[in-house]
Amino acid sequence: MPRGRTFDTASAVDAAIDLFWSRGFAGVSMQDIAEATGVGNGSLYLAFGSKRELFLAAFRAYCERRVAFVQSAVASPAASPDDVLARYFAAVVDDCAGDPQRRGCLLINSIAELGHEAPIAEIADDTLARMVSAVAEALDAASPADDERSDTSRAAEQAVAASQSLILVSRLGRSRDVLERSARDSAAMIAQAVRAA
Repeated sequence: MPRGRTFDTASAVDAAIDLFWSRGFAGVSMQDIAEATGVGNGSLYLAFGSKRELFLAAFRAYCERRVAFVQSAVASPAASPDDVLARYFAAVVDDCAGDPQRRGCLLINSIAELGHEAPIAEIADDTLARMVSAVAEALDAASPADDERSDTSRAAEQAVAASQSLILVSRLGRSRDVLERSARDSAAMIAQAVRAA
């Protein structure tokens, strides 16, 4: 009778997220993950099949967390689109500055390394679309009733794109003050475009 799995696969996925985020896909081996988790290579292969499948599990889990992060950042009722955007960008800066290693974002890092591969591109596209949708819904809720939805959708696309650029630049070790200034400028420009539309 085969032995059952004796380790927590969610913990293995968390360890894989941390390693892939820090070193990239090419920089991590199954042995690295085995050492980080204390789980043998054979057990990891039995649970996930391959390093690629473990990476996809980790990437999906990370992307779900990023969508939840955006949803949380814009969840509270806001008085105006300006408030939504200010809160969103403030949360992004806090997130960037809160990582002492300044690893950026596993989503962005993986697009750069593996975005030419269909599964990665599909997961990334879906994640970004859901992030845009969350921001757009918050902007809609904070906008006057007669505003066009397409205007808030475009603003949400710009906000998510600008936030991803901010996260990427944070990898260069930019100070919190510099990140906050860029965030404020981006939020103000996008909010102004929403008002002018």
